[in-house]
Amino acid sequence: MRHTHAWFIQKADWASQLPPDELVLIQEYAIPLRKGRGDYIDLEQDGQNRVYIVRDGYIRNIRMNMEGKRFTINIIRPGEFFGAILSVPQAEREDEFLEAMSEVQLLSLDGQVFSDILSRHPGLCFSVLQILENRNRRIETRLSSLLFKDVYARVAELFLAMNFSHGEVCPYAFGLTRDICLTHQEIAELVGATRPVVSSVVGQFLKKDLVHKHDGYICLQDLERLKRVSDQGACAVSDASSVS
Repeated sequence: MRHTHAWFIQKADWASQLPPDELVLIQEYAIPLRKGRGDYIDLEQDGQNRVYIVRDGYIRNIRMNMEGKRFTINIIRPGEFFGAILSVPQAEREDEFLEAMSEVQLLSLDGQVFSDILSRHPGLCFSVLQILENRNRRIETRLSSLLFKDVYARVAELFLAMNFSHGEVCPYAFGLTRDICLTHQEIAELVGATRPVVSSVVGQFLKKDLVHKHDGYICLQDLERLKRVSDQGACAVSDASSVS
């Protein structure tokens, strides 16, 4: 059980408020699930009245418009949760679904058990609200970027946001910070652009030495200049070669 406790405390800040017996209770009632990259998480099929805790990996919340274009509105991270009592009614999310961005490990917990734990620990309720508020803030930031930033700025902003929350330490070369494993199509769905446009933007980033590619990974090469692009957009990319 020590390993279980260590995992909860390390990846789920809210778990630090729970005594060991509650963590044991979650472990006893939870059903472990695995999803492969690209697999869908079907809340209807897997059980409506369940809460899912992300143990490892990342899940993206995708919305599809009338033309079938997909847009990632949020990324659910290790330690966060979703499902019953935390989701909108099924009737309101016919155009919305969840997809694993990588190999994902989940704990599936009966919604009533999770609700009972919340009722015994009022402070945990506040943590849950904070997690949901942070999730909403990320969605609002993404939508704001769509309205007010060009695609160069949106791609740079995405890379910076994923740098330490989703990326891994880059082992390939000196001067590179982190690497991110995303296809151009996945980037396009995250920034609300087409794949050809994203390929052109990433090509410019490579040309200006803002990023580097190795074995399918995008390695971030200059965080300071990427930040400038995320603020100023395409004009900062044009000036990047003259920036020391």
